[in-house]
Amino acid sequence: MGRTDWTTTGDAFGTGPAQGTLPNQQQATGYLGNGLVNSYLNGDATTGTLISPTFTIDRKYLDFLIGGGCHAASSDAPTAVELVVDGKVVRSATGANAEALNWASWDISVLQGKQAQIRFVDANTGSWGHINLDQVVLSDTQAQPHSNETGANLLVDGKVVQSATGANSKNLDWASFNTTAYKGKQVQLQIVDANTGGWGHVLADQFTAADKPAQSVTQRAHRLDYGQDFYAANSFNDVPGGRRVMTAWMNSWNYGGSIPTSPWRSADTFPRQLSTLLPSRSCCLRLGSADAAARVGSASSLGGLQRPAP
Repeated sequence: MGRTDWTTTGDAFGTGPAQGTLPNQQQATGYLGNGLVNSYLNGDATTGTLISPTFTIDRKYLDFLIGGGCHAASSDAPTAVELVVDGKVVRSATGANAEALNWASWDISVLQGKQAQIRFVDANTGSWGHINLDQVVLSDTQAQPHSNETGANLLVDGKVVQSATGANSKNLDWASFNTTAYKGKQVQLQIVDANTGGWGHVLADQFTAADKPAQSVTQRAHRLDYGQDFYAANSFNDVPGGRRVMTAWMNSWNYGGSIPTSPWRSADTFPRQLSTLLPSRSCCLRLGSADAAARVGSASSLGGLQRPAP
């Protein structure tokens, strides 16, 4: 099927295949040949669909290369590829919030002989609001995703028994392998870079045998608040009595773009009062109880603020 046989709606998919990475897009990699389906046309703000002609399912698998946004077909604003049979979506897949395309496959053996269509959907205008596709083929063999890891592996008898990766940062941090179970065995260290996309590299240094695990920056830190939902904190320095009051966003970028709630995404924390401690060796910042901060005039009202979804 040529692209001219497909039906388009909206403006995200343009009039033909993209010739690779589009303007202002991170580098798209992993596609085969000279072009791919890429809905980043004019950025994430564009939306649309691309629908194939009807075809007969006569193989066990449908294999394809996919990248782009991770917004499920069942969400309000998907970026997905769908298999439609008898007007119903029977299979769907998304990217992994990465421009690098990787193989995915659907087992469609139970649909043999059915008439079907493939539908590419970009209904998302937010972060990673686009989809990349290439090489959609019916096949009797199931395509296997290729490794895109970047990291360090501990090998025993040629097998990977433990792994560690970076944190999408140029700053090196300590990590540890627990080697207790392998005492007396011959081991190897393996450094792997199998990724050609964003952060497709690895930095490593100072491999050292030790009796105790090294602590990462996070483990060594003196935390103001434990947990991942105390983000983008703001303090107020004009509170009566000279107090310093802080509130933060109860959210995390680990999931901040995919919260399935509407219209509210999250809330602000209860106000906290900040003060300093002067122990013998260093100065520390202490976060007081919500009770103390709530006594500060209207600050108590900040605890119930909620942020509407964009």
